[in-house]
Amino acid sequence: MAIQMRRGLRVDFDPAKMLPGEWAVAIDSDTANQIIWMCFAPGVVKQIGAYEDYERLIEEHYSEYIPDVLCTVEDGDNASRSYSTGDLFIFKGKMYAATANIASGDSLASASKKETTIEEELEGKQATLTFDTTPTENSNNPITSGGVKNALDAKQDSLTFDDSPSEGSQNPVKSGGIFTALNGKVDKITGKGLSTEDYTTEEKTKLSGIETGAQVNKVETVNSIQPDSNKNVSLNAENIPAEGIGNKTVSGNPITVTDALESTARDLQVEFGPIQDLHGYDHPWVGGAGKNLLPLTVDGLKSANTDGTWSGNAYTLNGVTFAIQTDADGNVTGILVNGTATANTNLLTPAKTYVAGAYTLNGCPQGGGDSSFMIWNAGRGLKDVGNGDATTLTTDSVWTFYVRIISGYTASNVLFKPMIRLTNETDATFEPYSNICPISGRTEVNVERTGKNLFDINSLIVGTIANNGGYAPDYATFRCTPYIFLEAGTYIITRATATSWWKGYIYDADKTPIRFSFNQQSTLSNTISLSKDLFMRFAFDYIPTESDLIQIEKGSTATAYQPYSLQSIQIPFGQTVYGGQVDFVTGKCRVTHANIASYNGETIGEPWWSSMDEYVSGTTPTIGAQVVYTLATPIELTLTPAQLSLLEGLNILATDGDNIILTYLGSEASNVQDEIDEFENGLNNVIGSIAFIENSTAKTSHAVGEYIILNGIFCKVISAVSSGETLSFGTNIQATTIGAELRAIWAQIQALSR
Repeated sequence: MAIQMRRGLRVDFDPAKMLPGEWAVAIDSDTANQIIWMCFAPGVVKQIGAYEDYERLIEEHYSEYIPDVLCTVEDGDNASRSYSTGDLFIFKGKMYAATANIASGDSLASASKKETTIEEELEGKQATLTFDTTPTENSNNPITSGGVKNALDAKQDSLTFDDSPSEGSQNPVKSGGIFTALNGKVDKITGKGLSTEDYTTEEKTKLSGIETGAQVNKVETVNSIQPDSNKNVSLNAENIPAEGIGNKTVSGNPITVTDALESTARDLQVEFGPIQDLHGYDHPWVGGAGKNLLPLTVDGLKSANTDGTWSGNAYTLNGVTFAIQTDADGNVTGILVNGTATANTNLLTPAKTYVAGAYTLNGCPQGGGDSSFMIWNAGRGLKDVGNGDATTLTTDSVWTFYVRIISGYTASNVLFKPMIRLTNETDATFEPYSNICPISGRTEVNVERTGKNLFDINSLIVGTIANNGGYAPDYATFRCTPYIFLEAGTYIITRATATSWWKGYIYDADKTPIRFSFNQQSTLSNTISLSKDLFMRFAFDYIPTESDLIQIEKGSTATAYQPYSLQSIQIPFGQTVYGGQVDFVTGKCRVTHANIASYNGETIGEPWWSSMDEYVSGTTPTIGAQVVYTLATPIELTLTPAQLSLLEGLNILATDGDNIILTYLGSEASNVQDEIDEFENGLNNVIGSIAFIENSTAKTSHAVGEYIILNGIFCKVISAVSSGETLSFGTNIQATTIGAELRAIWAQIQALSR
């Protein structure tokens, strides 16, 4: 459903994106930018005020609303006109009264004046008010009512009347004179008039060629939509404004849209942050960018082993000494063991959470065994006695490993190099554990869109899938797919012919083989259920073609075949960006993060990312670590937009960023098309010829909803009118405007999307 409340910085506010009935709140730290807006209709967005806003606005704009009838508001340093003593004016936000004459152009700062208020001036005037009893030349005083009557009575006797209208006379004219003047004029005849111009036959012919009902004023556009050469406007789902009908907004990565119209994305934004290799762990945060996932550090070993005694980097317990070897950087490179164990003796590694997946343990020297020495994790699936060991975790687990010397065994310079690696990392050469997790940015962000069919026949490669899930390339007449990512859910794979074997294999998130989903010969379809996001590969003991109509789609019921469709779009940044949000439709990118190659105590915004530390609010990273931090003020970039096309029905979108926010035209907008067509037909009667011009008696019949012009008034027919019927407001017609009709129809259309 559409967003009903927006929030963000004032600089990002775009009223054009708001929907009717939607609020938007600017959450800036600066109180002057803490504003609320409300959208009442598409394009009608109003700012909502608070008490504090009115108080501030009145104070700031007081002088703008003092009318010049009270005093002049001076904008400059010098007088814009002359002032007499007592005249009022506003200068630099304050009211002054001139205490001496001020000439135009004089400096107001040094002019003779006193600060005053409207109240003081009114009080002062009231006390000295004087009334004249007779009209007095040049007097500024009011006059009494009696004085006015006396003056009028004195003038009454001196009135002079003209006998007939006279040019330039200021006297009244006698009634008889007007009667005589009117008798000298020609009487008006209905339907005729007088003119100094002769009406010619040519002009009559020209006027006769004008079509009945023709109008000078024509509607040239509707909502910025240009008409065709015949002045017809075509409305469809594509040119309805973005805040109009059927818009839906979804987010995620990947995201699946099932109800799209075939159109372009109305809005497409991708959010992305720093890329940091935590080697599969989110929390507790553990470094380890290298292949050795066993957290061997000197400090960690000392914290985990407290039963014996430590001397430097050597730990002694039960007659056995474990000497921790390190390189120049302090990384643990080995554990050298000497001594005879008086009991089973262990050196413990720090505990760590290992995510579900396949792991291999190695690092025990040759000659180990149950009666000598080993590396193991206390019966939880791994024990290395010199040849390594492997296991698969189905759920996340906490493991602690033991370098163990069996009771009674004498160790002489036995060197252990413990290492845990992912099984798909085939190189068993020891590598010290490194508590460094480097951070990288991005030079571009990509979005891919596929339709309901996830099977790309053009991606098939030579070979097949072995029984252990591995790739077997030595099968020239077989074909298999690369890894296909599938969200948790139910899928069905179908084909048109079933003459040969086909199979599907499921892989974990790190592409470790799990099991066959199916391995069959004569089936046309198979249903696959996944409890979490996984990868799959499909293999065929033949070479598939387009005519096989192979389709992988979400759901348990097969639908009509649709060829695989892939669109890839990207926006290059032209630089490395460590975090932000990019709008593919507008090309606007807001950069929210910055990078420090080697941290040296700088003041940085939170949250931050460190190559050597887990983020904790209120703390700072380790000196020398690579750090990515949050900018106090985002940086705005203007880039080249990239348009995404959506298929009708199902679309699957994925990004190499973190999150997609997609606004698209939902299928319910198609229900509006009939309304649009009806509106278009009526509207095209308006374009070019606004309406039929009528007399008070209808010259032709009119259906309900048609438009006419009666006595210059634009009207809508509300009850069917027959030819010859009297047109009456409120009975069969009502006055309206084109704007009102357009707004009413838009309101009906938009209501369909709710």
